[in-house]
Amino acid sequence: MKDCEYQQIDPQALPTPAPLAELEPGSEKTTRRPRRKWEVFPGRNRFYCDGRIIVARQNGVLPLTLGLILSTSGLFFTFDCPFLVEHLTRTIPVIGAVLFFFVVISLLQTSFSDPGILPRATPDEAADVEKHIDSSGSSTYRPPPRTKEVMINDQVVKLKYCFTCKMFRPPRTSHCSLCDNCVERFDHHCPWVGNCVGRRNYRFFYTFILSLSFLTAFIFGCVITHLTLRSQSNGVIQALQDSPASVVELVVCFFSVWSILGLSGFHTYLVASNMTTNEDIKGSWSSKRGVEESGNPYSYSNVFTNCCAVLCGPMPPSLIDRRGFVEVGSVAPPPPHPHPASIVGKNDTSMVLIAMSSGAVSEQSRRFSVLSWPQVQRLDSILGETVPIHGRGNFPTLSVQPRQIVQVVRNRLQEKGIVVRDVKLNGSAASHALHQDGGLGYKDLDLIFGLELPTDKEFRLVKDVVLDCLLDFLPAGINKDRITPLTLKEVYVQKLVKVCNDTDRWSLISLSNNTGKNVELKFVDSLRRQFEFSVDSFQISLDSLLLFDKCSQTPMSESFHPTILGESMYGDFEEALDHLRNKTIATRSPEEIRGGGLLKYCDLRVRGFRPRSEAEMKSLQRYMCSRFFIDFPDISEQQRKLEAYLQNHFMGMEHKRYDCLVTLHSVVDESTVCLMGHERRQTLNLIAMLALRALAEQNVIPTVTNVTCYYQPAPYVRDRNFNNYYIAHLQPCRNTYRTWLPCN
Repeated sequence: MKDCEYQQIDPQALPTPAPLAELEPGSEKTTRRPRRKWEVFPGRNRFYCDGRIIVARQNGVLPLTLGLILSTSGLFFTFDCPFLVEHLTRTIPVIGAVLFFFVVISLLQTSFSDPGILPRATPDEAADVEKHIDSSGSSTYRPPPRTKEVMINDQVVKLKYCFTCKMFRPPRTSHCSLCDNCVERFDHHCPWVGNCVGRRNYRFFYTFILSLSFLTAFIFGCVITHLTLRSQSNGVIQALQDSPASVVELVVCFFSVWSILGLSGFHTYLVASNMTTNEDIKGSWSSKRGVEESGNPYSYSNVFTNCCAVLCGPMPPSLIDRRGFVEVGSVAPPPPHPHPASIVGKNDTSMVLIAMSSGAVSEQSRRFSVLSWPQVQRLDSILGETVPIHGRGNFPTLSVQPRQIVQVVRNRLQEKGIVVRDVKLNGSAASHALHQDGGLGYKDLDLIFGLELPTDKEFRLVKDVVLDCLLDFLPAGINKDRITPLTLKEVYVQKLVKVCNDTDRWSLISLSNNTGKNVELKFVDSLRRQFEFSVDSFQISLDSLLLFDKCSQTPMSESFHPTILGESMYGDFEEALDHLRNKTIATRSPEEIRGGGLLKYCDLRVRGFRPRSEAEMKSLQRYMCSRFFIDFPDISEQQRKLEAYLQNHFMGMEHKRYDCLVTLHSVVDESTVCLMGHERRQTLNLIAMLALRALAEQNVIPTVTNVTCYYQPAPYVRDRNFNNYYIAHLQPCRNTYRTWLPCN
């Protein structure tokens, strides 16, 4: 033994802990009510009826709108309709009732429905932005760029970065300052309806103002007719005195009908030209923006087609699962740190009893499990494997073991005054250690250091420490004094990422490896979502194993090895491990998975994984397809994302690329509900082209460099201006700079 003392403990001598209910006698047994997502929604919205109704927080004008409509219509049906039915026709109240019904129903649908709110970005999106910044050549952290440019129908469209939602807004998306949300196809925030008007409720808003125009004009005309008929026998003054309610209706309708008719006419013009109020006010497609603009790229150049696209297109699904439950332990406390005394020889049963005796509640204890001896052996093998870190240029290749670099970095951080809470192995490598035949395999070695990053000073210190540690792994004979941290970064670091906002504070340093097995060091203060599917949600605490390496001279054995604790961010360790064993695809909060999750899903399908049920599969696929097309709306960006994923995740498994593309083709074809038909066909055409290329790379068919896949468009799609959202050709954009960022 070295500087620490250990004692061999007989497992049979361990006391059996009392049941959880008996740990604290007299304490009341409480059950935490699961929270729904609307209760923790970050935007400025109010929810009612358990999340079924969503309105803006500043909705005080909505009762006034509804009150004016109800009171004016009530006066009309009470005082005017009886007289008009007696002297004219009985169809007047019928027409008024139909118009009133349309007005109220469309108003409520506009006010109480999701206008098209986009979920805020996960850490993956922020990491992609930082990766793009770092690729520009700067050696320091900088704020993300404010604009990007994409080509839509041969026209440049600028995309702005939203610093609140941490994402580049898709085309036609804007951030509402009153609701504090990014809304897809944002038209305007309407205080009269108490909600934003966007892609999902614009048709209801247009129906509301159009039917309200007819109702106001109808009541106005009927009141004038009523007063005119009365005045023929008694005079105008007597008619006004006989029906004072009609005077109130007349005043209300006279001062409102002109503005309502004008608003209806304005939005009819917008619908016919496929524009939004926001675009018209800013002059996005007019001479207000300069001579370079050449018209609205979203217009079909046909009034009827524009109206059908805006008002009659498929209703896109809501991307915020308001009534879904917050995943168990989404903000979980760190697992209990293994004490040196826990590094003893014992069987699995007694280890579980010790873990349970730490006082963890049953709900949290489901997240954790103690690794068995075979799992510890596989973990030790992963940490002891020599991984090359390839240098650029003439710099030598470094040979490091994960356990070595973890020990060096941890010791250096502590020397600088930064306390490392714990170190964990994350992702596919952790899944491989838990179940070797899970079918996932592993490439990257994701190592998570838990520490505090309160200011930028700590972020810079962490980066400097890691770069300084690389000097220790340089071969002998290298003059280390002449190598600067900037040189080490340019030579051995593949990417640097820094994320710092209200919910996430972490940084990532990825070390280069030409075979794709990168050593990724992630330094985390807080991190919101840390997994996509249950099978890659595992994290294994390495503290006890590292302590064993430091203090013990006795090799590990089945009867003498450290207690190592595993955790599933999915929320239930055994359930997630069962998914891994049975190759089952499951997740929580699928609407939070970014666009790259669709490709990971198809990758799992190719590797033999299957969803738990047909219904769950269809729902999951719809969510992921919607997120994919939000994150990658441009056809050239879809092509770049697909090619990069195939290159990085099928290294050594090139024969599986075709199967993955066939699966992706089927999923997009079956589950895409938020696109027009021609847009889906463009993406399917791209996937088919890449599949042919994959076959050619396997020498199954001749080269397909000059092969093009065609589809026959419907008659109304023949016009080149019909393309609304994506460019029709598959060639890259004329600009050479990157536009939309990848979402890994």
